[in-house]
Amino acid sequence: MKVLVIDIGNSTTKAAVVTDGVVVWRKTAPTREVIGPAFLWTDFLSEGEADPLVLPTGVSCVVPDALRRLRRSFPDADLTEVNATLALPFAMAYSTPDTMGADRLAAAAAAWNRFGSDDRSVVVVDAGTAVNYEVVRASGVYIGGPIAPGLMPMRNALIGGTSRLPDLELELPERAIGTSTATALQSGIVFGFVDAVSGMIDRVREELADLEPEASTFTVVTGGDAELLVDCGITANRIETNLVLLGIADLVEASVGRAESD
Repeated sequence: MKVLVIDIGNSTTKAAVVTDGVVVWRKTAPTREVIGPAFLWTDFLSEGEADPLVLPTGVSCVVPDALRRLRRSFPDADLTEVNATLALPFAMAYSTPDTMGADRLAAAAAAWNRFGSDDRSVVVVDAGTAVNYEVVRASGVYIGGPIAPGLMPMRNALIGGTSRLPDLELELPERAIGTSTATALQSGIVFGFVDAVSGMIDRVREELADLEPEASTFTVVTGGDAELLVDCGITANRIETNLVLLGIADLVEASVGRAESD
């Protein structure tokens, strides 16, 4: 099945065409441009047969204004908005599913469909503006996960909250002990971020081991800072850049299948 998927995040907007579980076309733009007056959805989606009037289309959005503009651009398109009312591949034990970010649902769905089983739980680490952790137990139940600040919010909070620290672009430090103000900031921000994520993964795995001691845990890393985390040696079984996009496609296909069977 060929599906058009659109993921509107806080920092980046992505569109992709997914055919039988494979991303065959992909395009990105800063979300600040997407919500700007000069942005045209018709131009953005003019390549790769990415036509929401032709293809089943799924949208994950955490920026409501961008979604409103997308709907106005294609008023006749049947857009499937990702939310907890769709056909999900797992049972839902999250106490407030109506407040869940669509990107969280999509990431959890994609990870469970590809890597979960009745003897293996799945943990997703989606490292973007925020770091979202999604946990699906081996019993096939989504139970939630922590939400923490991402790398850039940590940087901005430190630099913006002090008067004498210099602005800087983040790079991977050579060592933890910074020998100048710039390298001290690089180390503190980058390694502090990596160690925070690594520690949270350990905590989540320990809790899962208590819940289901016979099950193993499969950890998938995605998001804009996924490669940085892996380069710094974070323990993960898989890095999957397109996890959210694949999850949107999964949920659209399940939704179409349910509609056809009704």
